Amino acid sequence: MNKLIFAGLGAIAFLLTENITAIAQNQSVESPKASPFQNFSNEKDTLSQVTSVSSLSDVQPSDWAFTALKSLVLRYGCIAGYPNGIFHGSRALSRYEFATGLNSCLDKINELISSGLADTVGKEDLATLGSLKSQFGTALATLKGRINAVEAKTVILEAQQFSTTTKLNAEVIALLVGATTSSNGSRNNVTFGSRVRLNLDSSFTGKDNLNIRLSAQNAQAPISPSANETRLLPSSSTGNTFALDNLIYSFPIADNLTAYIGTAITDVTFVGVDAVTPLGSYATGAISNFANSNPALYTQVTGAGGSLSYKLSDNFVATAGYIAENNAAQFPNVVETIDPNTGVVTTTGGGLTGGGRMIFANLNAYVGNLSLGLFYANTFSPSFGVDTGAGSLRSTLALDDNGDIRGIPITANTGALQFRYDFSPRFQLAGWFGYTNATATGFVGSAEVINYAVQFVFPDLFKEGNLAAFTFGQQPTLVRGGVGVPVDRATGFHIEGSYRFQVTKNISITPGFIYLTRPNQDPASDGGVIGVIRTSFVF
Repeated sequence: MNKLIFAGLGAIAFLLTENITAIAQNQSVESPKASPFQNFSNEKDTLSQVTSVSSLSDVQPSDWAFTALKSLVLRYGCIAGYPNGIFHGSRALSRYEFATGLNSCLDKINELISSGLADTVGKEDLATLGSLKSQFGTALATLKGRINAVEAKTVILEAQQFSTTTKLNAEVIALLVGATTSSNGSRNNVTFGSRVRLNLDSSFTGKDNLNIRLSAQNAQAPISPSANETRLLPSSSTGNTFALDNLIYSFPIADNLTAYIGTAITDVTFVGVDAVTPLGSYATGAISNFANSNPALYTQVTGAGGSLSYKLSDNFVATAGYIAENNAAQFPNVVETIDPNTGVVTTTGGGLTGGGRMIFANLNAYVGNLSLGLFYANTFSPSFGVDTGAGSLRSTLALDDNGDIRGIPITANTGALQFRYDFSPRFQLAGWFGYTNATATGFVGSAEVINYAVQFVFPDLFKEGNLAAFTFGQQPTLVRGGVGVPVDRATGFHIEGSYRFQVTKNISITPGFIYLTRPNQDPASDGGVIGVIRTSFVF
């Protein structure tokens, strides 16, 4: 048994050492999953990318050595259980792969001799082994050195491993922000904030995944009251206190059907929806919440729920799900609403069905270099409107002019279209359009919110791993308010540019700027400028 294990280690040593360069060149600097804490699906992908040993071969089936070793294998079964089945077929072998098979046969015959079965080994076979050992002596010595190195590394990994089922990856972001605006008088502001995310991904069957994400941050929007338009992270400050950000379990039901279920779902992209954005990472992508991806996908309905994602074909994926609104932050288990006409206060409970909710469906299409996403959501919120976390105050449909919660139940239908086209590995064009039609209790008519953007992205600009991006668009804006709901008084645009310097595999520095032509869609404002330097550690 030990001999078979030794032979297996020899094969592993060969694959690791001969192909480590190829694997390293194929890792993406962009994704933190290129770190040692890769997810389980990526591990399988990495193995499939290893260069075929046949392309490294120098021992041909016509060589005498090949024929001699094959004869020994057949007579003594010395490579029985060998992982790659060297002599299945008549393919050529690399020199070190050949040495692995030879070493296995040497061990097998030594075992027979030491067991008192020397008479079962023919003299011609011993002579053949002597000739092969002489010719491949250098390869055998190198092979044993590699096996020793693999064994030593295995001991270290076993001693230092975090878990056999769980992988940890982390993001640490530091944000130095300077802002100036003439809204409500000329103001200048400099802030320094940070965010830490810890992702724990566990697999119990190799096909499922339990994602537990903890997050702590103290970064605030640099311009107020247009807070959402200048928000640099998707959620508000937690005062550097860690909080549960995601708790989602996914598992396959059938070959093409995956289920997602969780008690803390903060983002539909974690439950099967692909935003098809090239700038979706807050650590290495866009610097603002708006430019990260279509705000219409994020209606601030977060909580318990689930979804089903079905792969219709290699080109189409359909997803549908339900998320209950978590009101515990401001209304523990109970939400109070006030009828604006009568002043009557109504209380509603939380839970999966007693409070706000979002029912959504999404279809992704992938045709050549073109990726498309079509999203629909029906939402109901007793108090929080349709806040996208990236638009004007009025576009939330939940706040009055003073920024106070109206407490009016709002039902909304939201549609969103996303696209991305990769012209080449160094140029990507992306964009989106989002539309929301909402109605509120006690108000006549409906409100309409729109947003759109176009993005130009240049990966590996000037240096491999670097990335330049430019975004132009309109943040979510209330363009029609119905009776008693004032619309935004101006149309403002969001202009953003950034350039990521990939300092090392795990460290990047991204300077960038945001220019708002009308912060909070206020016609009295001459505009606002935000400068950002983001330093990211991804490991």
